[in-house]
Amino acid sequence: MESDLAAQLLELGITGLFLAYLVWQNKQLLAKLDTWQEKYESLLEKLILEKDE
Repeated sequence: MESDLAAQLLELGITGLFLAYLVWQNKQLLAKLDTWQEKYESLLEKLILEKDE
């Protein structure tokens, strides 16, 4: 299935390569956003706990 997708993207030429890049970039950014969100939530929980003490 992945080879079919790769073949289809290569058939599109530069447009297919650009589409593949956009998908890859989006996946990388979402991973970073998830990490940032986890850090933010843990910091927020820490601040709330400190305030309650």
